[in-house]
Amino acid sequence: MKTGLILFLGILGVILQTNTSFAQIPDNFPLTLNTSEQVECAVGINPLNNDEVVVAWNDYRDGIPCDMGWAISMDGGSTWDSSLFVDAIDPSCGFDKHGNIFVCYYGYGGFIKVAVTSDTGQHWNHKTIYSGSVDKPLMSIDNSGGQYDGRIYVTWQVLHTGIDYRPDSILFSYAKAADSGFVTPIMLDVLPKTSFRAIKFPMTAVGKDSRLYLTWARVYNNGSEAQSYNKSAVMFVSSINGGVGFSGPDTVTKYTHTYVTSYWGGWSGIVAEPIPTITADLNSGVYVLYWNREDSTNGNKRIKWIRSTNNGVLWDTPVTIGDMGVGLQFFPALTTSEDGTIYVTYMHSPASNPGVSDTAACFLIRSLTKGETFSDPIQVSDRYSNPYYSSKHHEYNWVAASRERLYATWTDYRNQNSNIYISGYEINQLSNSSSAT
Repeated sequence: MKTGLILFLGILGVILQTNTSFAQIPDNFPLTLNTSEQVECAVGINPLNNDEVVVAWNDYRDGIPCDMGWAISMDGGSTWDSSLFVDAIDPSCGFDKHGNIFVCYYGYGGFIKVAVTSDTGQHWNHKTIYSGSVDKPLMSIDNSGGQYDGRIYVTWQVLHTGIDYRPDSILFSYAKAADSGFVTPIMLDVLPKTSFRAIKFPMTAVGKDSRLYLTWARVYNNGSEAQSYNKSAVMFVSSINGGVGFSGPDTVTKYTHTYVTSYWGGWSGIVAEPIPTITADLNSGVYVLYWNREDSTNGNKRIKWIRSTNNGVLWDTPVTIGDMGVGLQFFPALTTSEDGTIYVTYMHSPASNPGVSDTAACFLIRSLTKGETFSDPIQVSDRYSNPYYSSKHHEYNWVAASRERLYATWTDYRNQNSNIYISGYEINQLSNSSSAT
């Protein structure tokens, strides 16, 4: 069904955007405009036709349990078809080179599923990968042109604590193509019997020659934030045989994992956890992003960046990026385009410890130098809005890029409600301003 948000709104947004040197298509386009809440959005682009875009999100219009909304555009975001998957949550999405669209999600009752459509959402084939006590499935698709091009990779966390008292674990599976089944899941990591309290937030990325990379977090949060400083770990494995076997796991970096519920006046819908994200380019670059305290004595939260230029064998020292001088930066998202340009989106609040009247907006930075320098921030959302008006738990936004286009999605709180917005950019028209990290 059509969303009713048609070409006029997209054109109007571009007309109103007069103070930048690049085109936005669509510009601050609301994919949802209802009085319920929509959060945790993901976006994917067809690598062979950048006019084709898919977005998915958690949708509470029918109450709890949550449904999962999806929207597909075949014309660069001018018009959209959309609908819901019932009793689903935590989406990621993307295309393969045959135009198939994939949406990975957690189905209530404890199921990891991938839905596939070859006819732009008219019919979906829902494949169950795993059943159990699970959370946070995330998917990537190999469009690298390498030996395993077309494989669909999914990773997720398994929660045992309090159920059968086994340690939590990270599982992984893959399918060879859209019409293939998923292999029996393998375990990549299990929660060590040490001071770590949780193991979660796995994510995949595909680089040159079908190299596969995964990160996740081993979380230490005993005592105060200062006492937990840099005691959590970002973990890493890689595969050169399409996910059949993996190296590691190894520690990329240590960080401070903070589960923040005090922002925006108590328990707002936002849960600002420093979830690590990963991307890779089609050379040998692997990049990880998270947010952390500025240092052991400065608790201001900043976006932290760490890179490897040799397929994850060695990693540079983490640095701060996207620092706007004041306030809080959170919800970083990360991607690379086919030419190796790195793009980062994040939310920024002018307040370091936001209260009920403070606002936030989505920003974009990019690097043309494999992460040595980044551009000045570009404001993606055309206004600041107040996350206090969200009452549903959410933890991430998303960005995707290909040859010609970049699309950023975020939860926006204008109109005193949380809805999913998207902005698209013509990559060759983005501003070239840059500054050192």
